[in-house]
Formats: sequence, structure tokens, C-alpha cells
Amino acid sequence: MFFLRTFALSFSIYWRFLIVVPLIGLLFIAFFVAAIGIGFVLSLVSLPLAVIVIAMLILIANAIPLLIALRLGASAKGEEVNGTYRDLFLPALGYGFIEMLAVMILSAIVVFAVAVLSPYGVSELQDFLSEAETVPETAFEDVSTIVPLFAAPFLIFVAASIVRAALLVPMTASAVGAGMHGRSYPFLWKVGGGFIPVFIICLISFLSPVLIGIAGNQVLQVIGLDDEIRQFWDAFQNRQTGSFFDVPFATEGYAVGAISLLLLLWFFCLQAAAGVTAFRKIATIEDHTLAEERQVDRMSAEDLRAMRKSRQQSGL
Repeated sequence: MFFLRTFALSFSIYWRFLIVVPLIGLLFIAFFVAAIGIGFVLSLVSLPLAVIVIAMLILIANAIPLLIALRLGASAKGEEVNGTYRDLFLPALGYGFIEMLAVMILSAIVVFAVAVLSPYGVSELQDFLSEAETVPETAFEDVSTIVPLFAAPFLIFVAASIVRAALLVPMTASAVGAGMHGRSYPFLWKVGGGFIPVFIICLISFLSPVLIGIAGNQVLQVIGLDDEIRQFWDAFQNRQTGSFFDVPFATEGYAVGAISLLLLLWFFCLQAAAGVTAFRKIATIEDHTLAEERQVDRMSAEDLRAMRKSRQQSGL
């Protein structure tokens, strides 16, 4: 049921998110310009201060699109959302910092562990992850060698998914409660809530570029455009050295790129849908628990008053 609700909600978030994507793009440009301008000015006064301010802007820019998507999803499900999008900047800074730090630590652990298990060193593993060709072809002849090499990027995706899944519910709470008049949720409220299903969706979302690439390649082979699209992308990547507009089927290449981008945005919205669905489930249980506690307190007060009244009457 969780996955069905998440899947259905993702489309409600998707069309809303597509509307604000241009604004998010402008926001990224503004953050980029601000980072360069403010960083340059502050570097004349204090280089450490400039680095801190630039890092803050990068962290906000990294988390703000997800908070916007979560806010749109909560609104689509009828949650009372108050405040403005400017109120999301502070939560974006906090969650952006935590997520980036956690992913960096887990990724370092993964790279170190794989480097220990692999016959190659950390520098060669980094070259492999950056698609360099320093790893000899003989490495792919031994299963014990190739498994650790390919396990590294997959485990980094897993690490990123773990962190994102743990933070989605509190991020949703912050997106819903942002603003002076919004419901107040503590920072990191219910961290790790609904972890297992949210983690599965996050992992699928993070692996979506690979999944889209594999599925897209199969579709292009079926319709007979795989060679043309490959030529198009090769020319696109090397357009400084060649005639880009002479590539055949350029229109199809742009179409494939646009479809891939739209699919990636949908997978991103799927993450937000998972966060909103888990948040609503946890918040509903929390509200029912509080209501029951208040009911018990109210009944206790009424019983106390009845007892006092009974004693008074018996005393008379």
C-alpha cells in the first residue's frame, strides 16, 4: 500500500514540480552568482569566512529543490502548509550539511573497505570510479577483482540512499512547518521514520540514471536508432573539435536527452512522494496518540471533579 500511495502521489508532485523547475533553475543561477560575488569580496577580508559562506550557499542549493518538492507533495495531500519558500533556506542549510557530511563519511568508508578488499590501491580505485583507463584489462578477467571494483559505486549509491531515507521524514516535517505560523516540528523530528520502504525508493531513484541508460539503450536498439544516437552524443561531447550540426538525427538526440531529463525529474519526485507518504503515516499516528492522551487527561479531570462532588455531597 505504501508503494502504491507513493507512486500515485509522485505524479501529483511531478506536474507541480515541472512548473517551478524554471524558478529553481533561476535560483541555482542566483546562488552561483552570489557564491562567486560574496566569496570574492569576503576573500579580501578573510579566506576562511569566504569558504564558510560559499559552503553554506552550496548546502542550501543542494537541499532546497527537495524541500520544495516535499512541500508541494504535502500541499497536494491537503496538509496545511504555511510560510514562504524563503522559510526553507534555514532547514536546507541544516539538512544539506548533515546529508553531505554523512554521505562523505560513508563514501570514504566504502572506498577504504573496497580498496582493502581489492588488489588495487585507493588511487587506482578513484581512477576507476572517475572512468579513467588506468585499471588494466586483466582486472576484468578475475571475478574476485571485478566485484570489489564495481561494488564501490553501488555501495556509494547505497550509502547516499541510507542517508536520504533517514532524513526524508524530518525534511518533510520542516517543509510543512516552515514559517512563523506553521506547525512547529523539532529539527530531525522522527529521523529514520519509515526507513525500509523509503530506503528502497531512494535507492531506485539514485540508480535511475543507470536504469534509464540500460532501458533506453534497449529501446533504441529495438527501433534501430542506437548507432545514430551514439554518434550524436559522441559529437555532442566533442563539439569543440568537430562539426556538431552535421550529426545525423540530431533532433532524435535532443529528444532522447529531454525524455531522459523528464524521467530523472520524475524519479526525484518519487523520493519526495515517499517522504510525504511516510510523514503523513507517522504524523497521523502521532496525532492519534496525542488525542488519546488528551482524552485520558480530560477523563481523569472529570473523574476527579466527580469524586470531589461526591465527597461534598456525602459530607452534607
